[in-house]
Amino acid sequence: METMETMETMETMDNMYYLTHKSERINYQTNYNEKNKDKIKEYQKQYYLKTKETKLKTQAIHNSKKIECACGVIHNQSNKTSHMRTKKHKRYIEETHYREERKESREEMAM
Repeated sequence: METMETMETMETMDNMYYLTHKSERINYQTNYNEKNKDKIKEYQKQYYLKTKETKLKTQAIHNSKKIECACGVIHNQSNKTSHMRTKKHKRYIEETHYREERKESREEMAM
C-alpha cells in the first residue's frame, strides 16, 4: 500500500510530465483527428445509436418525477432550476428568511 506522500509525488510527476509534453500530445491528437475523421464520425454515430434508448428512458423517468417545492408549487424534476428563478419562489424564500430573522431577534431579546 502506498503512502500519501508517495501518491502525491506520483501525481506531481504525472502533472510535470503532462505539462512538459502537452504540446506534443495536442499535436498528436489533432493529426489523429484529421486523419481519422470518418472513423471518429462513424464511432460517434454508433455510440449514439447504442445509447439512445437508454438515454431517452432515463430522461423520461427524470422528467416524470414530480416535486413539491417548499413554496407550494409542484413541478417536474427537469424544471427545478427554472422554478428556482421564478418570482413566486424567490418571494417565498425572502419572506421565509425575513420571518426566521425576526424570530431569532425576538428570541435574543427575550434572553
